[in-house]
Amino acid sequence: MSRSRVLHGLYGLGFLCLMFIPQLLFSQIDTTLKDYFPMHVGDYWEYLTLGDSPENSELSYQKVVGDSVMTNGQSYRVFVGGVIYPPWITDKDTEYYRIDDSLRVWRYRGIWAECQDNAEIVWYDFKAADSSLWAVCYLKPYIGLTRTDIQSYDALNLILPTKVFEFVDTVGNDTIWGPVDWGVVNLAKGIGCVRVVGGWSVSNIQGAIINGIKYGELSSAESKSALNTLPKKFCVLQNYPNPFNPSTTIEYDLARRTFVRLSIYDILGRSVATIVNEVQEPGRHRQKFDGSNVPSGIYFYRLTAGEFVRTRMMVLMK
Repeated sequence: MSRSRVLHGLYGLGFLCLMFIPQLLFSQIDTTLKDYFPMHVGDYWEYLTLGDSPENSELSYQKVVGDSVMTNGQSYRVFVGGVIYPPWITDKDTEYYRIDDSLRVWRYRGIWAECQDNAEIVWYDFKAADSSLWAVCYLKPYIGLTRTDIQSYDALNLILPTKVFEFVDTVGNDTIWGPVDWGVVNLAKGIGCVRVVGGWSVSNIQGAIINGIKYGELSSAESKSALNTLPKKFCVLQNYPNPFNPSTTIEYDLARRTFVRLSIYDILGRSVATIVNEVQEPGRHRQKFDGSNVPSGIYFYRLTAGEFVRTRMMVLMK
């Protein structure tokens, strides 16, 4: 069975492996849980689905190509997937995902018609405890986190913390919830989707490029393109929206791994907040500043990354 058909059955014409809720203090949330669902622009994955013969096997890919604001006003990362081998399978799938401040991954317009009015559904919940279960939407299947453990991935030469999610149609007492009717997905920390089981088919990761860093072996021209997405220089973009109320997003590019400090100051030069104070990897980074607890006015954000220092102005209007 071709992997593209399996994915259509498992995700409803979509690829499953593709991550904002009342505001909480960052100290209350383990933000590294976002690493289970990396979605930097340029991130790339390749998967192998073995058939009963080499001719019936399939090599496929998934990549993050950009952002899109959908009809519900939310901004999502755009994931595009396709088949590398066999070459005559030319179908491509496009899915839209975002991750909120409470570490839930939302998928825009789910695969079930009954979900369409809600515009988006919770696909993964990284703060959920093991054995947690939630409904996708009314009258439709459930998604659950069965366990979090450590697993080995030979193709990547890595041993990684892994969250195993199941998609079930009904809840019963014979197993943890009931029969697994839709599939099982493994998400590995720092890599994302590494394994998909659906029906008689199993798809395993062969290689990936995450935030410009290559893991495992890659075979396609798409992977070479992904490697060229690393920034060539440091820069800080203008925040958006600007003016803002009460929150805004600050993006910046890092050309290499370095210690980063991102700080907010008021017009008198007094420190208001430090958003980032850590070593970060090369690539584009996105941070959110919430001005709920400060008055309207002009503020400045300063990025210090190694020897690079840049300051920009932003306006909070309540």
